[in-house]
Amino acid sequence: MSWIPLALRGSLYLLAPVLMLSFYFDGTLFSYHPVLMVCACAGLIPLSTDLQIHKASLLPASIRGGSLLRWGHSLTTATAYVVGAIGVRSIYMNKEKFSKPHFTSVHSWLGLFSAGVTSVQVIFGLLYLCSYLLGSFTSVRKIRVHVRKWHRAVARLNLVAFSFTMLSGVLTKWAILNVMPLHLIVFFVAFGLVATSAIF
Repeated sequence: MSWIPLALRGSLYLLAPVLMLSFYFDGTLFSYHPVLMVCACAGLIPLSTDLQIHKASLLPASIRGGSLLRWGHSLTTATAYVVGAIGVRSIYMNKEKFSKPHFTSVHSWLGLFSAGVTSVQVIFGLLYLCSYLLGSFTSVRKIRVHVRKWHRAVARLNLVAFSFTMLSGVLTKWAILNVMPLHLIVFFVAFGLVATSAIF
Protein backbone atom coordinates (compact mmCIF):
# COMPACT_ATOMS: atom_id res chain seq x y z
CA MET A 1 0.00 0.00 0.00
CA SER A 2 1.29 3.41 -0.94
CA TRP A 3 2.53 5.67 1.85
CA ILE A 4 0.55 8.63 0.43
CA PRO A 5 -2.98 7.47 1.41
CA LEU A 6 -1.58 6.21 4.70
CA ALA A 7 0.01 9.57 5.46
CA LEU A 8 -3.26 11.28 4.53
CA ARG A 9 -5.19 9.00 6.85
CA GLY A 10 -2.64 9.61 9.57
CA SER A 11 -3.25 13.34 9.37
CA LEU A 12 -7.02 12.81 9.34
CA TYR A 13 -6.78 10.99 12.66
CA LEU A 14 -5.99 14.35 14.19
CA LEU A 15 -8.88 16.09 12.43
CA ALA A 16 -11.81 14.53 14.28
CA PRO A 17 -10.45 15.17 17.81
CA VAL A 18 -9.41 18.73 16.93
CA LEU A 19 -12.80 19.56 15.40
CA MET A 20 -14.60 17.89 18.30
CA LEU A 21 -12.60 19.92 20.81
CA SER A 22 -13.07 23.18 18.91
CA PHE A 23 -16.80 22.97 18.27
CA TYR A 24 -18.21 20.70 20.95
CA PHE A 25 -16.30 21.01 24.21
CA ASP A 26 -17.99 23.54 26.50
CA GLY A 27 -16.20 22.83 29.76
CA THR A 28 -19.02 20.83 31.33
CA LEU A 29 -18.36 17.43 32.87
CA PHE A 30 -20.54 15.76 30.24
CA SER A 31 -18.67 17.26 27.30
CA TYR A 32 -15.45 15.54 28.33
CA HIS A 33 -17.03 12.20 27.40
CA PRO A 34 -17.56 12.60 23.62
CA VAL A 35 -14.37 14.62 23.13
CA LEU A 36 -12.13 12.13 24.96
CA MET A 37 -13.82 9.09 23.43
CA VAL A 38 -13.38 10.47 19.92
CA CYS A 39 -9.73 11.25 20.71
CA ALA A 40 -9.19 7.69 21.92
CA CYS A 41 -11.36 5.65 19.54
CA ALA A 42 -11.13 7.71 16.34
CA GLY A 43 -7.68 9.21 16.82
CA LEU A 44 -5.19 7.19 18.83
CA ILE A 45 -6.49 3.64 18.27
CA PRO A 46 -6.64 3.82 14.45
CA LEU A 47 -3.26 5.59 14.43
CA SER A 48 -1.81 2.80 16.56
CA THR A 49 -3.35 0.20 14.23
CA ASP A 50 -1.85 1.80 11.14
CA LEU A 51 1.51 2.12 12.86
CA GLN A 52 1.62 -1.61 13.51
CA ILE A 53 -0.01 -3.01 10.36
CA HIS A 54 1.38 -0.64 7.74
CA LYS A 55 4.71 0.15 9.36
CA ALA A 56 6.74 -1.07 6.37
CA SER A 57 5.13 1.56 4.15
CA LEU A 58 5.29 4.41 6.62
CA LEU A 59 8.82 4.34 7.95
CA PRO A 60 12.40 4.27 6.65
CA ALA A 61 13.95 0.87 5.99
CA SER A 62 16.46 1.40 8.80
CA ILE A 63 13.80 1.11 11.52
CA ARG A 64 11.17 -1.14 9.92
CA GLY A 65 10.21 -4.07 12.09
CA GLY A 66 12.29 -2.91 15.03
CA SER A 67 11.43 -2.69 18.70
CA LEU A 68 10.87 1.07 18.32
CA LEU A 69 7.72 0.37 16.31
CA ARG A 70 6.53 -2.26 18.74
CA TRP A 71 6.91 0.10 21.69
CA GLY A 72 5.40 2.97 19.71
CA HIS A 73 2.32 0.86 18.97
CA SER A 74 2.09 -0.24 22.60
CA LEU A 75 2.48 3.27 24.04
CA THR A 76 -0.01 4.80 21.59
CA THR A 77 -2.55 2.12 22.45
CA ALA A 78 -1.95 2.50 26.18
CA THR A 79 -2.44 6.27 25.88
CA ALA A 80 -5.71 5.69 24.03
CA TYR A 81 -6.94 3.40 26.81
CA VAL A 82 -6.09 5.96 29.49
CA VAL A 83 -7.83 8.75 27.56
CA GLY A 84 -10.84 6.49 26.99
CA ALA A 85 -10.97 5.53 30.67
CA ILE A 86 -11.07 9.21 31.65
CA GLY A 87 -13.86 9.72 29.12
CA VAL A 88 -15.88 6.87 30.63
CA ARG A 89 -15.22 8.18 34.12
CA SER A 90 -16.51 11.63 33.15
CA ILE A 91 -19.88 10.32 31.96
CA TYR A 92 -20.15 8.12 35.06
CA MET A 93 -19.50 11.11 37.34
CA ASN A 94 -21.94 13.24 35.35
CA LYS A 95 -24.73 10.71 35.89
CA GLU A 96 -23.88 10.46 39.57
CA LYS A 97 -23.94 14.25 39.86
CA PHE A 98 -27.50 14.44 38.53
CA SER A 99 -28.63 11.13 40.13
CA LYS A 100 -29.32 9.52 36.77
CA PRO A 101 -29.36 5.72 36.35
CA HIS A 102 -26.54 4.00 34.48
CA PHE A 103 -26.82 1.69 31.44
CA THR A 104 -30.24 2.79 30.23
CA SER A 105 -29.43 3.08 26.50
CA VAL A 106 -28.13 0.94 23.66
CA HIS A 107 -25.11 3.25 23.51
CA SER A 108 -24.20 2.53 27.13
CA TRP A 109 -24.47 -1.24 26.67
CA LEU A 110 -22.41 -1.14 23.48
CA GLY A 111 -19.88 0.92 25.40
CA LEU A 112 -19.77 -1.76 28.09
CA PHE A 113 -19.28 -4.44 25.42
CA SER A 114 -16.46 -2.38 23.88
CA ALA A 115 -14.83 -2.08 27.30
CA GLY A 116 -14.99 -5.87 27.68
CA VAL A 117 -13.44 -6.46 24.26
CA THR A 118 -10.78 -3.88 25.10
CA SER A 119 -9.92 -5.79 28.28
CA VAL A 120 -9.39 -8.99 26.28
CA GLN A 121 -7.31 -7.03 23.77
CA VAL A 122 -5.10 -5.68 26.56
CA ILE A 123 -4.49 -9.21 27.87
CA PHE A 124 -3.40 -10.52 24.45
CA GLY A 125 -1.29 -7.41 23.86
CA LEU A 126 0.51 -7.81 27.18
CA LEU A 127 1.09 -11.53 26.53
CA TYR A 128 2.54 -10.70 23.13
CA LEU A 129 4.77 -8.01 24.61
CA CYS A 130 5.91 -10.32 27.42
CA SER A 131 6.85 -12.99 24.86
CA TYR A 132 9.55 -10.61 23.58
CA LEU A 133 10.77 -9.87 27.07
CA LEU A 134 11.11 -13.61 27.77
CA GLY A 135 13.55 -14.04 24.91
CA SER A 136 13.67 -16.28 21.87
CA PHE A 137 13.05 -19.71 23.37
CA THR A 138 11.44 -22.11 20.88
CA SER A 139 8.39 -22.61 23.11
CA VAL A 140 7.97 -18.86 23.50
CA ARG A 141 8.14 -18.32 19.73
CA LYS A 142 5.41 -20.91 19.18
CA ILE A 143 3.16 -19.28 21.75
CA ARG A 144 3.89 -15.84 20.26
CA VAL A 145 2.48 -16.87 16.86
CA HIS A 146 -0.87 -17.84 18.38
CA VAL A 147 -1.04 -14.85 20.69
CA ARG A 148 -0.33 -12.49 17.79
CA LYS A 149 -3.09 -14.07 15.71
CA TRP A 150 -5.66 -13.64 18.49
CA HIS A 151 -4.38 -10.16 19.34
CA ARG A 152 -5.04 -9.04 15.76
CA ALA A 153 -8.42 -10.77 15.57
CA VAL A 154 -9.64 -9.16 18.79
CA ALA A 155 -8.23 -5.81 17.61
CA ARG A 156 -10.50 -5.90 14.55
CA LEU A 157 -13.47 -6.82 16.72
CA ASN A 158 -12.52 -3.93 18.99
CA LEU A 159 -12.56 -1.45 16.09
CA VAL A 160 -15.96 -2.72 14.95
CA ALA A 161 -17.27 -2.40 18.52
CA PHE A 162 -15.94 1.18 18.72
CA SER A 163 -17.62 1.99 15.41
CA PHE A 164 -21.06 0.78 16.48
CA THR A 165 -20.70 2.43 19.88
CA MET A 166 -19.94 5.77 18.24
CA LEU A 167 -22.81 5.28 15.78
CA SER A 168 -25.22 4.61 18.62
CA GLY A 169 -23.87 7.71 20.39
CA VAL A 170 -25.35 10.05 17.79
CA LEU A 171 -28.66 8.19 17.93
CA THR A 172 -29.28 8.78 21.63
CA LYS A 173 -32.18 11.00 22.65
CA TRP A 174 -29.80 13.65 23.95
CA ALA A 175 -27.79 13.69 20.71
CA ILE A 176 -30.88 13.95 18.51
CA LEU A 177 -32.04 16.99 20.49
CA ASN A 178 -28.67 18.71 20.87
CA VAL A 179 -26.16 17.67 18.22
CA MET A 180 -25.68 20.24 15.48
CA PRO A 181 -25.00 19.35 11.81
CA LEU A 182 -21.34 20.27 12.20
CA HIS A 183 -21.01 17.79 15.06
CA LEU A 184 -22.53 15.10 12.85
CA ILE A 185 -19.91 15.83 10.20
CA VAL A 186 -17.21 15.42 12.85
CA PHE A 187 -18.79 12.15 13.91
CA PHE A 188 -18.89 10.71 10.40
CA VAL A 189 -15.25 11.68 9.87
CA ALA A 190 -14.42 9.82 13.08
CA PHE A 191 -16.63 6.86 12.15
CA GLY A 192 -14.97 6.60 8.74
CA LEU A 193 -11.50 6.60 10.25
CA VAL A 194 -12.30 3.77 12.63
CA ALA A 195 -14.18 1.76 10.00
CA THR A 196 -11.36 1.97 7.45
CA SER A 197 -8.83 0.88 10.07
CA ALA A 198 -10.98 -2.16 10.81
CA ILE A 199 -11.25 -3.08 7.12
CA PHE A 200 -7.84 -2.34 5.62
